[in-house]
Amino acid sequence: MSPAPASTPATLHSGLHSGPRRYGRWFAIVVASLLLHLAAFDLLPHWSLQSTDDTPNNEPLRATLMPPITPDVPPPAAPSEQPVAAPRAAPRRTMPAFVPESLEAVPAVRASLPAPPAFAMPQAAPPPAAAAEPAPPPAPAPVAAVAPRSARLSYKVVYVDRKNASPIQYEGVGTIDWSLADGHYRSTLLATVPILFLKVDILAAHSEGAVTPSGIAPDRYTESPRKRPTVATNFNRDARQSVTFSTTQATTPLVPGVQDRLSLLFQIGALLLANGQQGSHIDMPVAGVRGDVENWAFENQGVEAIETGSGPLSTTHLRRTPRPGSNDRIIDVWIAQADGGYPARVLYTEPNGSTVEMMLEKIGAVSE
Repeated sequence: MSPAPASTPATLHSGLHSGPRRYGRWFAIVVASLLLHLAAFDLLPHWSLQSTDDTPNNEPLRATLMPPITPDVPPPAAPSEQPVAAPRAAPRRTMPAFVPESLEAVPAVRASLPAPPAFAMPQAAPPPAAAAEPAPPPAPAPVAAVAPRSARLSYKVVYVDRKNASPIQYEGVGTIDWSLADGHYRSTLLATVPILFLKVDILAAHSEGAVTPSGIAPDRYTESPRKRPTVATNFNRDARQSVTFSTTQATTPLVPGVQDRLSLLFQIGALLLANGQQGSHIDMPVAGVRGDVENWAFENQGVEAIETGSGPLSTTHLRRTPRPGSNDRIIDVWIAQADGGYPARVLYTEPNGSTVEMMLEKIGAVSE
């Protein structure tokens, strides 16, 4: 047999003696660890779930479901006795002590909560009332007439004498000075033709007065007929409010818009400048020189182009026909409405058929 089995008992003995020593070390380590943990726990601060007093309380903990706290609100006072006080602050809400353990109890809990206070969006303060704007001033009254500007009008004059069986024609020159200054006007008409080597004034008249929004307002008119003394017509715009004449003691009332036989030429132009082609005729009262004031109606004959010394002009043709049986003249006037409102052509027809025609040659500056 080999020597190996003989050594087996020695090995077994060695293992038996080493086991107790190994277990002893482990036991010592565990005991030491416990001692260290106990020492550490003794050094930590002591926490307690008891109340602050030293009275022992061995009763078990109990939880009670309390109803929601409802703020005490005094009943409203009677309308006649209710005091006016500042609004109270919304009551503070307190959550119930009960917390549901499941979602099924949530509706009941919500129903037990007090309603939240109503909340309204803040409204912007209304803008301050604007100061009342002053009423606009009343619109000015419409202008009824616009007087033509100052000018000296030069004319070619043709006089046809039909008093005899054979008409005789004379040609001459004429002027109308029309001057405005400081709300007043002055106008002078003179038409002259040569007869038998003499210069004869076949038309001579003067008018002066005021210029108003309604047009021309004459104060005095004079006329110097050939071979006759000068006659005058006065428009008394003072307290008398009358029209008087140098040839008679007759007096007539001063009616609005009354004209003389020279101012009417510029009053027609003033009306056309302000109002254009309106209506088929123009009516105006006209004072003569023998105690009469008569309404003259100028019928609109339409727009006509005429030849003048300055070239063709577009004019408005108006005609005044006297009433039957009167011993007055027919007057045709052509107003250059687009060229200053001046009389571009004037034709006087006497009851016996004699005529005086003035055709515009030039528009110049008026001489002082």
